[in-house]
Amino acid sequence: MKFKEKKVLKYGWWILVAVMMAVIFLFSAQDDLESSAVSLGFTHQVIAQVTEWVAPEITGAQQTEIVLYWEPIIRKLAHFTEYACLAVLAAAAFYRTNGFRGKRWMISAWLFAAAYAVIDECHQLFVPGRAGRLLDIGIDSAGALTGLLILFGIYSLYEIRRKKEEV
Repeated sequence: MKFKEKKVLKYGWWILVAVMMAVIFLFSAQDDLESSAVSLGFTHQVIAQVTEWVAPEITGAQQTEIVLYWEPIIRKLAHFTEYACLAVLAAAAFYRTNGFRGKRWMISAWLFAAAYAVIDECHQLFVPGRAGRLLDIGIDSAGALTGLLILFGIYSLYEIRRKKEEV
């Protein structure tokens, strides 16, 4: 592999981290009405497709009740998933640029994602109709930890397989 290609692999992860941070920032910059419209629209589409497939006899009014029940849950799952992705990308970036061994790259990635969750919730304090919530920081941090645990499991299996092949 050429030197330039190695550099792209090494620092390309940080570009992906920055893109993910920008995506999170843009979602957080939406005011309460815009954010609710997006999440309600998405939830409605999902519920409409699922109920059409599973229980086509459900009426429009019942479907609306289901949407209103699931919308806050889906919003929190979106937070959870965004930060799982951010933490995994940060872990790859830390691993590639610093070559951390052991668990240091995972811990660094979790601290990075958790710190960004705090910054993001502070940012929401200045967005009309939005609020910075400790609960959201907890959900975001838990999402980051879950993403990293999955990554660590995959990485561990890879390392076990690699060591078996070496023998």
